[in-house]
Amino acid sequence: MPIVYNRSTRRFEVHDRIGFDRDTAKFVDKTTGYLQNPVTRGALGPVEGAYDPATPHQDEYSGRGRARVLVKSGQGTMRAHHIADSQIQQMVCDYMNNNITLLTLLDRLGVLYLTSWVDVVVTTRLFYIWRQWAESMMKTFGIALANLRGLTPDDQAKLATKLAAALSSSISNLRVGDQPTDSQLSQAIAPRLQRGQWDLIGAFVGWLSAQDLVQPTLSVETSLAVAVWGNHFVLHPLAATLHPVNNVFAGTLPTGQILISEERPATGARVATIAPPRLYPGTQGSTGYVIRATRATMHLGVVVAILYLLYATGIAIVSSL
Repeated sequence: MPIVYNRSTRRFEVHDRIGFDRDTAKFVDKTTGYLQNPVTRGALGPVEGAYDPATPHQDEYSGRGRARVLVKSGQGTMRAHHIADSQIQQMVCDYMNNNITLLTLLDRLGVLYLTSWVDVVVTTRLFYIWRQWAESMMKTFGIALANLRGLTPDDQAKLATKLAAALSSSISNLRVGDQPTDSQLSQAIAPRLQRGQWDLIGAFVGWLSAQDLVQPTLSVETSLAVAVWGNHFVLHPLAATLHPVNNVFAGTLPTGQILISEERPATGARVATIAPPRLYPGTQGSTGYVIRATRATMHLGVVVAILYLLYATGIAIVSSL
């Protein structure tokens, strides 16, 4: 089981990695193709923009040993976590071990389900993300009430594993990325760049502070992840072999650049890198929560409007019969 209770230390520990939910994996692959429409294509990185849902991520073979034969060539891509699944599992263990509070857990959980404007355009993603968020909230409060319910540590570990599995399969926390680069990222945050679709509140804050919004900027989602998950990486530092940059990103020496899996490696390079972009304006501190709240409210308004239009259309069809 991925999360277990160690009786000798009396602590919950990460024991094994959690795999992808099969339905989630299929959903990520399919909707990445939907995102390549004229409205949202500009918001995608080069890897996502060129991804073909009909082609496997990696080479597929049949047979074993000398009889192994290439059946279909892959694209050199993989489903890439924004926040690594291993860090998600460790965060759940931190809560179980009373290293963080329930409010901190909920705060970090919320970052894993941040919706973007591309999710609004491909509305099926929006509904799917919110359904996953609701399910993870139920699992979270199930764990929070575990002691009151008199559950044993082993039973609590099972609940923690279910929560970590749900969080690791968050659609909004998964994107298609370059396989060699993402494999090298390991436990670091996989940075995403802001590509043309600006958050209104963040853009306003940037305008007030006279910031140049044209220069390379981390996405709203990545910038908020840095703000909310930053202390997690202080408690659990990245391995020195990843050459950490700002505690949360994997870097390269001697250039000081960071790895970015939504880009393809330059000619002759093994992994894709970029000079550390700046954080998105307004995402740090209290204004970051304003951005999160306004986004959630506006996206909820879109969902309500869509449901109303479906209802009105259904009534019109029935009335015409």
